[in-house]
Amino acid sequence: MGPELVLDEEALTARLAAWLGDPAARAAVVAAATETIDKLGGALDRTLAALDPYLMQLQTDRRQAALS
Repeated sequence: MGPELVLDEEALTARLAAWLGDPAARAAVVAAATETIDKLGGALDRTLAALDPYLMQLQTDRRQAALS
């Protein structure tokens, strides 16, 4: 099951009603959502880790400027 574009409230309501009536489709959506969360989870930690060397350099530069 791939992504599905929902354009308005009625379409969303219809999609939700369909999932409620179809346990297999609901399970597929839950599995896809869980996979997406697993892939994207921890993005903040990875971003901060990637920025850490730059932030440390800025801090070092500020300290040196304050001492000058």
